[in-house]
Amino acid sequence: MKRMNLLRDSGASATEAGFRRRARERKALAVPLAVQAIRDVEAIGFRAWIVGSLAKGRFSAFSDVDFAVDCPPEREYDAFRVIEKAMGAFPFTMIPYRRIQDDALPFVMEAAIDAPSLIAREAQA
Repeated sequence: MKRMNLLRDSGASATEAGFRRRARERKALAVPLAVQAIRDVEAIGFRAWIVGSLAKGRFSAFSDVDFAVDCPPEREYDAFRVIEKAMGAFPFTMIPYRRIQDDALPFVMEAAIDAPSLIAREAQA
């Protein structure tokens, strides 16, 4: 009976360790892609930030990368395509800044981070 309990405990720990490892690996893939996406969006004249779990330091094994992009409505598709090209197959969400409701704006942008800040933060980690 004790042996079975030990196996369950070690299984849970192994599973948790596996999720933590997968989250680190996924984040290591996401960060350079996100930095490139922001740089590419800025190269076409728009401001962009990383928001959501990556910005807040809660990136998990299942996270995507969330971007807030400040661009005119008629150029949203262009911004999306630039991010899509940089991110490749990595899942992302683009939130047009102008479409964020006023009451949601502080929540969405509270931990927003630009490319240089993300690079600096990751270098310290």
